[in-house]
Amino acid sequence: MKTFVAEIINKVAALAIAATLLSSTLALGVGAQQMAAKKTSATALTQEQRILHVLNRLGFGARPGDVERVKSIGLENYINQQLNPERISDPAVEAKLQDKNLPTLTMTTAELYEKYPQPGQLLRQLERRGDLPGDLATARDNRVKGGTDAGKSVEMATSPVTGDAKAPQAMPGVPASPADLNPQNNDAYRKAIQDYYKQNGLQPPQRITGELQAARILRAVYSERQLQEVMVDFWTNHFNVFAGKGVDRYLLTSYDRDTIRPNSMGKFYDLLKATAESPAMLFYLDNFQSVSPNAQPNNGGARRVQQAGRDPILNLLREGRRNAELMGRVPGAGQQGPNMPQTQQNANRPKRGINENYARELMELHTLGVDGGYTQKDVQEVARCFTGWTIFAPRGAGAAAAAVMGDKARDNAGQFYFAPRMHDDGGDA
Repeated sequence: MKTFVAEIINKVAALAIAATLLSSTLALGVGAQQMAAKKTSATALTQEQRILHVLNRLGFGARPGDVERVKSIGLENYINQQLNPERISDPAVEAKLQDKNLPTLTMTTAELYEKYPQPGQLLRQLERRGDLPGDLATARDNRVKGGTDAGKSVEMATSPVTGDAKAPQAMPGVPASPADLNPQNNDAYRKAIQDYYKQNGLQPPQRITGELQAARILRAVYSERQLQEVMVDFWTNHFNVFAGKGVDRYLLTSYDRDTIRPNSMGKFYDLLKATAESPAMLFYLDNFQSVSPNAQPNNGGARRVQQAGRDPILNLLREGRRNAELMGRVPGAGQQGPNMPQTQQNANRPKRGINENYARELMELHTLGVDGGYTQKDVQEVARCFTGWTIFAPRGAGAAAAAVMGDKARDNAGQFYFAPRMHDDGGDA
């Protein structure tokens, strides 16, 4: 009997322990669910928070009234609008960009060469033509006796928007001596340059990049096409060029307006091809000087040429073969000087060859990546494909001096064209 009672007690005790454990487990489960529910509730975004998140990610942040406006049309509708910027009316930013202080935004590259010349280059052009005023020549010669060329070491420093004179500054990448930066040595020269510019309706070249930067800020603040502005900023950094290299400052306005901006929301291929044909990119990576070693001298003078080269983009991204044609007509010309025979020019011009800078950048940074699997042979072959992709009158061809003296400037200066005579069409090596 005692044994039976003991067994019953043991079973009851075991059931009690099991029930306790089960209730504890259930309690833990319910507790975990409650904690998860509280956590979800705490992290769930309110409607206003979601809107702010989208405004910060798709644009440059919320402006006064933006949250209420997005609420009124709905978040999904706002996103769809941003994906189609051409359908968005943008009168506020358009009015600000048409301000009289931002004239360069609508000018061609040739007009920029003409109206915003580099001082030293302008003086050399005028002197070459025999049109350099005596007082300006004297101020230049007396500026720093035995010193460096004024146009190479120091620019006429001005405010980028107002054009007011400021202290002299060194050119990017060009060292300036203490004498060059000493106002006591530069005042007369700087004053002579400023007077000449005012008399002839010219402006300092610093205004070009200054106005472009101002336009970027205005668009970021006032434009309703926020996603497009973010993408323009992104692609400008991806396909970057340097304003401080040579004449690239004159080419950046068109690069932003005609290359990046129209393709910022489209197909990558179209953007890639547009950057490959952009004078700003061609100049920055020296491809405008890339010439087949077997190129023949140009005896045809100025003419329009048919693009009949290979398509390097298809070669790179599709089959690895140069098997497509670029179609369309663009301006092209020999770039001989007005008073120098062609044969003498060819003799004086340094021998050029294939330049691999753009081909390497195209694969390493623009498309495939540093670990994309391409070889040095691939770089060489892509560089051959791009020979002949060049710029008409890349440095302006004396446009400012010609305009000052009443001559017609070259309207095509700074434009892309394909030069068949410079192209390597010798087949696979």
